[in-house]
Amino acid sequence: MAVIPRRPTLAARTLTRLADVPSWVRWVLPLLVWCAGATLLSVVPTTEGPPLPPLQAGYVAVQLFVLSPHGYPTEPASLAGAALWLVMLTAPALTATALADFVRRHLLSPSALVRGLSDHVLVCGLGDHGHAVVERALARGLAVVALDTNRGILAEPLPGQRLHFIQGDMTDSATLLAAGVDRAGHVFLCAGDPLANLDAGSAARAASGSVADGGPRLHILVDEMDSMSALLGPLGLEPTELVDQFAVSAKALVGSDTVGDGLARLHRGARPTRIALVGFGRFGQAVLRVLLDHPGLPRDDVTLVVVDRKGAIRLGGFEAQAAALGIRLEVAASADVETWTAEIAAGGEERRPGIVFLCVDNDPLALRSAALLRSAVHDVVVVVRVARRLNSDGDARFLPCSVPDLFASTVDGLLS
Repeated sequence: MAVIPRRPTLAARTLTRLADVPSWVRWVLPLLVWCAGATLLSVVPTTEGPPLPPLQAGYVAVQLFVLSPHGYPTEPASLAGAALWLVMLTAPALTATALADFVRRHLLSPSALVRGLSDHVLVCGLGDHGHAVVERALARGLAVVALDTNRGILAEPLPGQRLHFIQGDMTDSATLLAAGVDRAGHVFLCAGDPLANLDAGSAARAASGSVADGGPRLHILVDEMDSMSALLGPLGLEPTELVDQFAVSAKALVGSDTVGDGLARLHRGARPTRIALVGFGRFGQAVLRVLLDHPGLPRDDVTLVVVDRKGAIRLGGFEAQAAALGIRLEVAASADVETWTAEIAAGGEERRPGIVFLCVDNDPLALRSAALLRSAVHDVVVVVRVARRLNSDGDARFLPCSVPDLFASTVDGLLS
């Protein structure tokens, strides 16, 4: 099931603007209508008799708001008579509007609907990872509460699925309580800022209590597990509550059938084994870390080539482990992705990798490189990490993996 962001309709945006009007402004119009009604009833004759005394006119003007008029103007064509008719129509309309606003705010509001939930999944932050969690939780038949600061990020659930949206700051305890954090079964903190996720996790834990006390299980997305772990003590969080988004995605990627088949083919190959990591940022480093621990990685005459401008610096932390495994680490002479791809496509067999992991953050660049490699090197396995979903063309040697899908494969395990 795809969660589809949608733009609010004109009616929804209008109601939002009206809801944001200060409360004192909402009292001004009814007060003006009451004053106009009381004044007109004291000067305009009606079918019930002559104009009323001022005090009685004020009392009868209140009744106009509940469809209880004191007769009707006997001279509706006059300016005063027409004004009284206008007041008699406006007053009950204001009453109906106030009742509808009360129902919307207190009976049909998202926080009111969430109040009846328990053991639901609370997803804070609706980026790529947040949407992946929402999709997987809904697919498992779980109730989901999505929390984000952007009111325009809504989702279209399938019939029968329970999905609620709360607008607010996920680091605010009151907002988290409105989203039912104290009754949730799982809380995913999926904002793009790991520090914000830690702050929200601390607020969620303080508002809901520990797991032993009936609190929810927290899943806090971070991108550097070691550095973030040092912050857990003051925040009242546990290391087991952290989810390294790059590590779990890399594990899912390397564990795919396509990569497994490619590694098996390298075992059977006659020429030296070469694997290329194109782009060696945090995700590329996570892929290398998983590869070095992978039991299917050949150990004889293996070279891992890194294509990155900072490859020489970033490889330093892997040299000892690679040397202990008998694996060579090499930085490509051409750090430019397109230049390296063109050289590999035109080069000899001995320099061509058997598997290429394209881990750059530029989707068009990665896909162009993948297309060139696939057309020029017929036995290469090309694995591409892209930001958005991309369907495979049926080629078993080509694996496009989106960030949401890589993370979604981990969500099922976290929800178990």
